[in-house]
Amino acid sequence: MRNTFFIAATGSGVGLTSVCLGLVRALDRRGIRVGFCKPISQTDQLPAESDPSTLFMKATMGKIPPASIPIAEADESVREERVGDLMEHVIEKVSEASEDVDVVIVEALLPSEGQTFNNRLNRLMASNLDADVILVSTIGDESAADFEKKMETAAAL
Repeated sequence: MRNTFFIAATGSGVGLTSVCLGLVRALDRRGIRVGFCKPISQTDQLPAESDPSTLFMKATMGKIPPASIPIAEADESVREERVGDLMEHVIEKVSEASEDVDVVIVEALLPSEGQTFNNRLNRLMASNLDADVILVSTIGDESAADFEKKMETAAAL
């Protein structure tokens, strides 16, 4: 049975890609067959196969993840109320990354001011993939109590 881990950030600049790459590397070093997928690219300025996470994975691990769905395509699907079709496409991408592996690491979209649907898409992706969610955050200058509240809010989303 394959395990799927959906890695999501509580904000930008928390090291989401670094955590994903580190998880893939750590699991691989322990002899666990691991795959990686960034189903939806964070940018539409690059070709889909050139998402920074995908490029880092190719360069550091020699793994070739499936090409990401451009964010513009995801945005259009949301606007045209074709989210179901988009989720099918996401599942196909993750299934492709899941071939012959025990664990697949799925990198979520970063929360972004210009793309208000990112949290909704993350929630839908995690649910449709039946994935365990791992939140990535940084405490920064916050108190432990404020950090705990931030994490509770992020987990509720």
